[in-house]
Amino acid sequence: EDGRPPAWSTSLLSSVSGSMRLYEQAFGMAMLDEDGRPLLGERQSVAGGLGNVAVAATLFKANLGTNILYMPHAFNQGGYVVGLAFLVSLAFLSVICVARLTQCKTGSKESYGDIMERATGATGRGAVNFCIVLLQVGTCCCYLVNVANMVGESFLPHVDRRILILVQGVVVAPLVLIRNVAKLSPITVFGGVMTILGIALTFGAIGARLGSDGVSDVEPFRPQGLLVCLGIACFTFEGIGLAIPVFESARHPHQFVAVYSMTITGILVLIVGMSGLGYFAFGSATDTLVLINLDKGALSDTIRIMFSLVMLLSFPLQMLPAMRIVESLFLQPSRPHTCDKHLKSAFRVFFIALVAGVSIFASTSLANFVSLVGAVCGLPLAFIFPAICHRRLVAVRGSCAAFSDLGFIFFGLLATLVVGVENCANWGK
Repeated sequence: EDGRPPAWSTSLLSSVSGSMRLYEQAFGMAMLDEDGRPLLGERQSVAGGLGNVAVAATLFKANLGTNILYMPHAFNQGGYVVGLAFLVSLAFLSVICVARLTQCKTGSKESYGDIMERATGATGRGAVNFCIVLLQVGTCCCYLVNVANMVGESFLPHVDRRILILVQGVVVAPLVLIRNVAKLSPITVFGGVMTILGIALTFGAIGARLGSDGVSDVEPFRPQGLLVCLGIACFTFEGIGLAIPVFESARHPHQFVAVYSMTITGILVLIVGMSGLGYFAFGSATDTLVLINLDKGALSDTIRIMFSLVMLLSFPLQMLPAMRIVESLFLQPSRPHTCDKHLKSAFRVFFIALVAGVSIFASTSLANFVSLVGAVCGLPLAFIFPAICHRRLVAVRGSCAAFSDLGFIFFGLLATLVVGVENCANWGK
């Protein structure tokens, strides 16, 4: 036994727990115990470092989930040629931005917000935190809306979707009260397995539909939905926040960008496959969440149940960064022998009630909501802020890298503004 690699003696839950600690580090959050007090030795790297396979697995989990189910509708909005071009371009640009963000790191432990603050001051950290809160809240709102739609479609067609959203708020509230993120490890493992199985079954179900009914009405280019398509595509690449802590914990950091590139390429292949398959199978009828288009039956009901569980179980971890950031604005760290913990619990329940209210509004036009979140929140985190950090901290003035950073910033700001205005002006149309 003494000759075995150290990783062989590490349980699956321990590995997942270590990866979830990286999730806390991603946003510069202190690791908390169950009473909400900071643990000693915060921001420690995963013991022994992550090998390249573990790095790829962590990045894969961070960047691929239920977001793959929105892209068939993006193809429906902008056309399959435009959708493909957006996905490939954004994937390529995201690799460049992650590479530049890792170049901005110093030898000390730094979160995304730390780097942005070093580059631009407290305003930069505030901008990062603002986008993180909106992105995570937006993602959780999408979860509540999607589960309500899937459950309503398969089992409760006559129940108002707003009621189903409120019921989910009650269900997830106890999970959101968990402060020690390591305690979520078992449900994270379960959710990860269900996601992989669900995606595989979805490929099979849509492929069977395409094989039996043939190609539906599709278009290569639809100018009227171009900007909505771009926003949804931006929502797809939302895992950049985890890049820095994974890079810190990598056993071979000099190989990180290559591993990240290969991982994003693999994810891109899966997303393009799902997008093309879903759009060609359902055509102009492709729903915002492609699972709604599946034929009625045991298989489609099983897939919807699986993804409903995945979304509900992912909710507390996705909500964690937003909850911690907002808490820090209004509440002080928990002190022993006080009612601080109960006050924070009440605040979290109130916050979930607000999220449920936003979800009800989002359900009036989920496609516009997803696109708006992707453009206004995801795009700055993935493209604008890394370029700002690189230009301020690394790039030589007047160099090609400095000019390309300006290009990223200009493209990001323009896309955020135009796509945001487009979705607001055409909400629900």
